[in-house]
Amino acid sequence: MAKGWQEMPLLFDIMDNDNSGTIDRKELTTTMSGLIKDNGLNVSIGDCHAIMSEVDLNRDNQLDRREFGCFLSRFSLAADLSLAEVTYYLKKQNEELEAQRKRSALDIHSLEKGWADMPRLFALWDKDSDGTLSREEIALGINRWRSIHREECKITLAECLQLMDEVDVDGNRTLDQMEFGAFLARFSLATGAKLDELTSFFLEQYRDDDESGERRGLFGRQGSAGGPKGQGFFGSLISKANIGLAEESVETQRSQRDLGR
Repeated sequence: MAKGWQEMPLLFDIMDNDNSGTIDRKELTTTMSGLIKDNGLNVSIGDCHAIMSEVDLNRDNQLDRREFGCFLSRFSLAADLSLAEVTYYLKKQNEELEAQRKRSALDIHSLEKGWADMPRLFALWDKDSDGTLSREEIALGINRWRSIHREECKITLAECLQLMDEVDVDGNRTLDQMEFGAFLARFSLATGAKLDELTSFFLEQYRDDDESGERRGLFGRQGSAGGPKGQGFFGSLISKANIGLAEESVETQRSQRDLGR
């Protein structure tokens, strides 16, 4: 009991989200509903409201620090828990919420950085500088990721081309900058990689190639004939053949969907 009471000021401050010095019904409901659900307690939120009404001596529909102490004491009896157990569960719930907030903040930072790098990455992939990315440019770029992350990357080249179709709003089989952003966002979800990790990876790959003096970019060394010199002539044919097979797979699946309608 003593340990539970010692934690009371901290718990009050945690639940007093607006720092008003009191806990209103909404603040109480938000915290207690999570506590009840997460721990399978045999009480309802209606029971919590009833206890709140009982201990709300001045009838202002809020709990001050003394009333809050009475509320938790009665709640622990209703839930058949010690006061120390109730305070432990509430502290644990708050720690989990704080961890979620930190993860959310990191995710937002990841998105912001990823989107900031998008125009530069688009320009690197757009090898012919026509302002759009062809299916071959997309496939060759994505294959760099797939080849290096072969073990954990479960998405196929055909599925990548399907993602491209999904974001190709005007249906011209190429991606402009906005469509490319949507494509990489979906590729990020499909692979489980954060958006900033993807953009950083591709930019770093290009930078490594550039610094080596070979100007390979994302598409292999450029030979005098304009082909991917790093792959060699037959390597280039194999790469294009793989793209062709992936295209055939996409078309087959599309035909099967059409027949099933």
